[in-house]
Amino acid sequence: PAIGRMFQSRIAYLTLVGELTGEEKYLDHAVSMVAEAVDTATLDMYPRFNGALSAGDFAHAYALAYDFLYDRMTEEQRVKLREAMEGIGEWIFTNSKVINTWGSEEPRRQAWNWNVITHGAMGLLALSLGGHEDWLTLAIERMLGYCRYAVDSTGAGMEGLHYIGFALN
Repeated sequence: PAIGRMFQSRIAYLTLVGELTGEEKYLDHAVSMVAEAVDTATLDMYPRFNGALSAGDFAHAYALAYDFLYDRMTEEQRVKLREAMEGIGEWIFTNSKVINTWGSEEPRRQAWNWNVITHGAMGLLALSLGGHEDWLTLAIERMLGYCRYAVDSTGAGMEGLHYIGFALN
């Protein structure tokens, strides 16, 4: 169930280590992992992995890769990555309107970490790809909702510290 989170973390760590050390092997490994993911992961797989949460994690990794690894990719890899980003972004956008849990406007759902993980990642896709103002508008709305409802009047997280950590990732 945590495959999306593991994938997103690996891409983030490999990219960060590669950038900080200048060792290309880390960046090249991240490129190969992203290329393999876009060749094998399909939209119908997310519900089996961990639903919208997995979709958000994959979207986050794809946006990160598009921004930081673009120059290391072949044109074919870039095209496939853009296609995967378009597909997953549209999946999140569409499903956030029909799934009445993580996509709900209800305050307790706005405070849920799934809200911010999915919509935040969709916002990153919108920023990376451009041309998706509808995705970006919804992402901003949901991020503000999370900020408004995720903590109570004392500053305590509604879901607890561990889940706020997931959400703020």
